[in-house]
Order: sequence, then C-alpha cells, then structure tokens
Amino acid sequence: MDYYMYLPLWHIFLSYVRIVMTESNCAMFASMLMIVLATTERFLKTFDGKTISVCRKFLERNRYGVSAFCIFLAVAYKHVIYYELDVEHHPDCKDFEEFEIVAGPYAINPTYSLFFMFFLRNTLDRILPFLVLLTMNILIVKAVKEDERLKLQKESVVSNGKSVNLKSHRRNVKDATRALISLVSIYLLSQSLQVFLTVWETINRSSLEDGFPVMYSYLNDIVSIFTLLASCLRFPIYFCCNRLIHTASIDTLHGMRLTCFMGSSKKPQEYSPIHGIPNSLECGGAIDGGSKTSLSSPESISKPSAVYDEKLQEWRL
Repeated sequence: MDYYMYLPLWHIFLSYVRIVMTESNCAMFASMLMIVLATTERFLKTFDGKTISVCRKFLERNRYGVSAFCIFLAVAYKHVIYYELDVEHHPDCKDFEEFEIVAGPYAINPTYSLFFMFFLRNTLDRILPFLVLLTMNILIVKAVKEDERLKLQKESVVSNGKSVNLKSHRRNVKDATRALISLVSIYLLSQSLQVFLTVWETINRSSLEDGFPVMYSYLNDIVSIFTLLASCLRFPIYFCCNRLIHTASIDTLHGMRLTCFMGSSKKPQEYSPIHGIPNSLECGGAIDGGSKTSLSSPESISKPSAVYDEKLQEWRL
C-alpha cells in the first residue's frame, strides 16, 4: 500500500484495520492463555499432592469449559483495542491525506493510556506470563532431573541381561533443558521489541513518529513477524525435544500417506503413534516428569502403550 501508493487499497485497509487489530489481539492473548494452561496441566502432572491432584483432575475433566473461559476472557480484555484506534476524515485534504489513523477516544485519555495500556497491559501480556512459564518450566526440569537421579539409584547396572544405557537417561534431562531454553528465548525475543516500542511511545511518541517514521513503520511490522515466528517455532521445538510428539508426528504422516493410497483400517481405539519407536527417532524424552515405560521391550512394541480414557476423553499412557 505505501510502496505502490495505491489509493483504493488504502481505503480498503482503513475499513477493516480496527476490526482486524482487535481480533488479532484477542487471538494472541487467548493463545498465550492456552500455553499457560497447557504448561500448568503438565506442571500438575509432574508433582504429587492432594491439592495438586484435585486441581489436575479439575483441569482434565473441564478442558472444554476452561478453554472456552480463556477465550471469553481474552475477548473481554482485548475488545477495547477497537476503541483505542480511530480513522479521522479530513475533507479539505485529498488522496492519502484525506483519511488518517489516529488514537481513539480511549487512547487519548492519559490515565487510561498510562495505567491500562502501559502498566497493566505490559504486566499481564508479557512480564507475568513470561515469569510464570519460566518458573513452571524450571520446576519441571528440576523434577525430571530428580526423577532420573532416583531412577539411576534404584536400577541395577544390569537390567534384563543387558547393560543399562545411561546416555538415554541423561538425554531426557538434556532435551528437556534445551526445550526450556528454546521456548523461553523465542518468547522473550518476540516480546522484547514490543516492550521497547511501548516504553518509547509512552515517554515520547512524537519523537518516534516525527524523528524516525520509516524505522517506526518497519519496527511495527517486525513485532508482528516476531510474534508469528515464535508461534510457528513451538511445534518444531517440541518435535525435536519430545519423544512422544516426535514419534506421533512421524507415524501420523506415515499413516496419512498410507491412508491416501490404501485407506485406513485402524480402529478408533488404537493410537499407533505412541507404540513402537521408528528408525528415524533420534530425539530424547519428554519434558514432563511422568512415568516412562521402556519402549525397547517386546511388550511395548507389540501392544499400544496408550489407552483411550472415555471419561476424560483423552489418550493416556
């Protein structure tokens, strides 16, 4: 639009910019809540305790309701974005100067701009989720390390007539730590530029718009790209560092290829991605500290190691 100076495209953009900005902010905040919710459930499955067990069962039995509440909360919290933007019409001007995107009625309020848009939004959207995710993932990694240490102490050097592979135990901790560092790093990088721009806009917005208009435009685009890139990189990270996700992904793609040519003959209660280890599996264990079944035994290969729980409506190891 700015590059080609195409006026009709500018008018089309003005017609939907407020709606799309509101929708995208609602979606991003709901996505963040879902990540925190999933990490919380994994955290509760890692540790034992009466209160933890009650909370874990509540989340497992009410996933649809809790997820719907997160979406509702995101919409209720972010719908004000629509009133923070406005399109101003200048009838005396022509072409691109006729319409201008300006601060809306909410944004021009100094109290609202300072306390809600700056302090509250940066705290709830960026700082607090980052600290919560970082804390829970650190505790999960520590639990995995402790679980591996106790397992090495209890297990004998010889198991089923074969030597215990100590490298596989260390690999679980190494991959869990690597996944933690990767996820936290991309989240921090995707949010740091937004925090920097928000602080600058709050302190002296005119210097940013008048002194560095081109840089300001590019930085706003980069912020959106960083957010999308951080979301896209989550699955590759888990794919490389989570044994179950890696195995399920490989076998699911293989099953889809077979289904396209030969059709599917599996029963709904069979969950083939988890049982057996494909030759291409080179990654380590999962991040969570749950119980781990030896997949190298004949029983784990001949039988599916996941059972569908009708009550919880999920596959459980």
